[in-house]
Amino acid sequence: MIRKSYVLPRLALLAVVWALLAFALDPLIRWGIQAAGSAALGAKVELASVDTDVWPPRLSLSGFAAADPGEPMRNLVEFSRARFALEGRPLLERKLVIGASELSGLRFGTQRKTSGALPQAPPSRLGGKLSEWAKRSKDVSFDAFSDAKSQAKERVTVKAEDLRSAQLAAELEARWPKTAGAWKDRVQAFDGGKKLQELQKLADEAQQGDPLSRAAKVGDALKRLDEFKRTGEQLRRDLEAEAARARADIDAAKAAKAADLDALRARLQLPSLDPERLSAYLLGPEAAARLQKVLRLVEAARRKMPPKGAPREATPGRGATLAFPKDRSWPAFWLRRAALSGTADLGGPLEFSGEAADFSSEPELAGKPARLELAGAEGSRKVKLTALLDHTKELPRDEVRFEYAGLPMPAMTAGDAGSFAVTVSPGPAAVSGSVVLAGPSLTGTVRYRQSGVTLTPVGAPGDTAARLAATAFSGIKELDVELTLGGTIEEPRFALRSNLGRALADGLKKAVGREAQARLADAQRQIDSLVDARLGKLQGSLDATLGSSLSGLGLGELQELKEKLKSRTGLPPGLPRLFR
Repeated sequence: MIRKSYVLPRLALLAVVWALLAFALDPLIRWGIQAAGSAALGAKVELASVDTDVWPPRLSLSGFAAADPGEPMRNLVEFSRARFALEGRPLLERKLVIGASELSGLRFGTQRKTSGALPQAPPSRLGGKLSEWAKRSKDVSFDAFSDAKSQAKERVTVKAEDLRSAQLAAELEARWPKTAGAWKDRVQAFDGGKKLQELQKLADEAQQGDPLSRAAKVGDALKRLDEFKRTGEQLRRDLEAEAARARADIDAAKAAKAADLDALRARLQLPSLDPERLSAYLLGPEAAARLQKVLRLVEAARRKMPPKGAPREATPGRGATLAFPKDRSWPAFWLRRAALSGTADLGGPLEFSGEAADFSSEPELAGKPARLELAGAEGSRKVKLTALLDHTKELPRDEVRFEYAGLPMPAMTAGDAGSFAVTVSPGPAAVSGSVVLAGPSLTGTVRYRQSGVTLTPVGAPGDTAARLAATAFSGIKELDVELTLGGTIEEPRFALRSNLGRALADGLKKAVGREAQARLADAQRQIDSLVDARLGKLQGSLDATLGSSLSGLGLGELQELKEKLKSRTGLPPGLPRLFR
């Protein structure tokens, strides 16, 4: 006989669970994706609908749109539909592992009907530095041409106490011996040479005696070798990070030297004639705006994909999460593979396809770097984007490469119309480049080339700068621009060069006159003599000290020694592990 008191409560529980799965699960997932995506991106992430199947576990999304933080009335990316096949066993541990998946209808840069801005979007560190650089690049005066020659009379004497760059160089000179001494002390305390000799001795002894004795010696040697490697690698990372900061200090002194020269030029009432400064004035803001998106995505990956040994991003009020690997463990989120397809508006619709693989919340557990590949072509228009985000090691490395060709560019204005500007006519363009973030170090290059252009200077009637620029630009039919990145995450450096800057500098030099240029060149030589020798000596000492410190660790000989321990003892492969 069936007892109603036993069956009815269980049926009621099943009914509640079914109702939750049927009516509440999809809205909860939709809310979670929108909330987490918006917090990570710093702009609105919207999702039209979510559809789940319990068996087999599947997830379908439709109507996804993520706003561009820099242009809230545009979408950074959107897709019409995505289908995800979920792996069942990780779900039992409340982990989302996506096997084969497909995203279709991808589009970039589309218009929005409403703003996607958030009240408190998280600032982008690198993007903020880039914006500051672009703003500083506008600080170029073109008002001094009329009387620049009349001011060139007496010689200017430059004093070290008046130069910020000389003061910084002197501070670095005073501080560097202590830093170099601390490095040497740490390497000496580590005593890699002695440790290697001890390990070599153990390796030789492990070839003698009975098998159990040899296995114990091999196990002890491998244990000490692993500890040596772990400690040495951490010391190496510390030294390289300190070296990066020291290089940033030297670069700051070099930048201060350029600022000192600008201040002297202003005192002499001479305009800036540096091609790089003029290039940044004309094209820096436009280049910065276009590079912002790449830097924001790289920074988002740094926040959401912590490297090996680092805690995951903290949840407000709950602290950070540490991952402890175990047999058959999964990241909390892992996209194993997704096929991508869609269109991009690049002078008209351009179809592309590609793949995303191994994006995870704990890359160390996934064991593979995240990878993104997109490519498309139509006639002369071509686009290719690749990204490799390797956070499986303690020193993360993020690399983004892109190539666009045959892009029809509209007319644009370079510079400040209120002071001096140049209009660039429409024409086909190609852009390519790469951005690499290895640990704290930043490197990158972006190249832009537009052909068939006509350049028209814009200035007040009778403006000397505009008149000279018109002559200088008359033979230019191609726009060439190169933006380089360097330094560190904390102290990035940006430099922009172009044929416009070079041509404008050459043209404006004619207005300044031989006397004024000689006066400025003499002052610059004085600044160089007070600063360059110091900075060059510091740079050489830094490179030499770092090289000798790293070689003194002895890490390069570990792999050979480890192979020797494994191969020359004549023991079964698993036996030494019993003694470790």
